[in-house]
Amino acid sequence: MILYPAIDLLDGNCVRLYKGDRNQATVYASDPVKMAKQFVEQGTKVLHVVNLNGAFDGDNVNLKVIDAIRAAVDVPIQVGGGIRTAEQAE
Repeated sequence: MILYPAIDLLDGNCVRLYKGDRNQATVYASDPVKMAKQFVEQGTKVLHVVNLNGAFDGDNVNLKVIDAIRAAVDVPIQVGGGIRTAEQAE
């Protein structure tokens, strides 16, 4: 079995939404890079990162955070949320 730990990003924070409602977000960590490193230290082989700002608004405010996560860990990262064009996927 392969587990994909998820880091859901909203305004640069790691969150969980209640019933998908962005106005009912619980912030679990304010440092997504540290969270990613912890998952890797615990043995994850792949990370799943969701840009919730992108999913809701098409806003790519979290791209710098995603780039920082990518630079900090040496595992594949699956990214979703707000990718609406081939250019954005690149």
